[in-house]
Amino acid sequence: MRGSVFTMLQEGNSAVLTPITDSKTREYLKLLNELDEIYDNLNDKHQHYLGYPFNLDLDYSCLGKYLNLQPNNLGDAFCSSTVNIDTKKQEREALKFFADLYKLPWEEAWGYIGNGGTEGNLCGMLIARERYPDGIFYFSKDTHYSVKKNAWILGKPGEIIPSQVNGEFDYDLLIERIQKNIDKPVLIVPTMGTTMTGAIDNVHTILELFNKYNITKYHIHYDAALFGGMVPFMENGPTLDFESLPIDSIAISGHKFVGCPMPAGIFLTRKKYVQQILTNSDVAYVGTKDTTITGCRNGLSALLLWYQIKRKGFKVFKQEVKNCLDITQYAKSKLDSIGWENFLNPWSNTIVIAKPNDKICDYWSLACEGNKAHIIIMQHVTKKHIDQFIFHLVSQKN
Repeated sequence: MRGSVFTMLQEGNSAVLTPITDSKTREYLKLLNELDEIYDNLNDKHQHYLGYPFNLDLDYSCLGKYLNLQPNNLGDAFCSSTVNIDTKKQEREALKFFADLYKLPWEEAWGYIGNGGTEGNLCGMLIARERYPDGIFYFSKDTHYSVKKNAWILGKPGEIIPSQVNGEFDYDLLIERIQKNIDKPVLIVPTMGTTMTGAIDNVHTILELFNKYNITKYHIHYDAALFGGMVPFMENGPTLDFESLPIDSIAISGHKFVGCPMPAGIFLTRKKYVQQILTNSDVAYVGTKDTTITGCRNGLSALLLWYQIKRKGFKVFKQEVKNCLDITQYAKSKLDSIGWENFLNPWSNTIVIAKPNDKICDYWSLACEGNKAHIIIMQHVTKKHIDQFIFHLVSQKN
């Protein structure tokens, strides 16, 4: 097939297929070979990937035709646009799925699908800052690096609170720091699944402290990049939703548990905050509201997440969470059996381990910090992967 390469030449109103010259044919075949090499390299890495929380068990082959289109969900997900080639209807359906999961009444909800958790965190923190311009951000040492960066972008560097050994907030030090700024509103960014240890900051505990010290002005933005897609499907998991807790906004990564072949993020907040803050957001020449961090947004990622949700639904996601947690326990038991130092937080699929040698870390694409690393059990990870990983660890010990 590659030998018969043609190019389109426009002649008047008709398009004629004309053979490409030999030199161009060779250049094009060279490009195709390079693409094959890139694919083979990426595909090989997919076969032994334990270090980062990406769902690599994907099947979007039937949507390949959409790569020849350019859906652009410009501006507000709840407003049409004169750009008029978008997937905003599907975007809203995907948002509603998550709003329902987190018990945020749809008539009170606002959000959009952006480029990932970092953008969702920035949007949540922006809303917090605009609600309370004199407020102070608080986040833990184990918070994702995007939170500190976003605080800097917003001109409010904030207070970094030490963490407990497991990665959770040190709540005593948190309230101590808040009391030093007792006249300032609290803009707090707890984490639902810290990057290295998979810890969940306890919002119930934080609220008890707020009540005890009569702290009434606060915004809670939950960074739920990985666990935001898992917690609602867990058996006997933690209660974390807009109905049970006064959560004000949440950011969830779409390319992690849900699964998307490109970075994507789900952001949700209460509509009233956006209505209060963004009152002059109409942009005439695109016919929509400029309420999102980025103007042009990827309509393809919204479509892919919508497809994934429609294809799987609650029952399949629930089974996938169970499978991930079952294999996590299998991996921990195997690590214990060979005496390899490890730690696992409750409800987590992230196992902290003593860092293996560089060769093992590179082969399995492990995330490392100091003398620690971690493995994260996502949908593509099987017992066979774990057995092979354990074999490598035993080989290092020997």
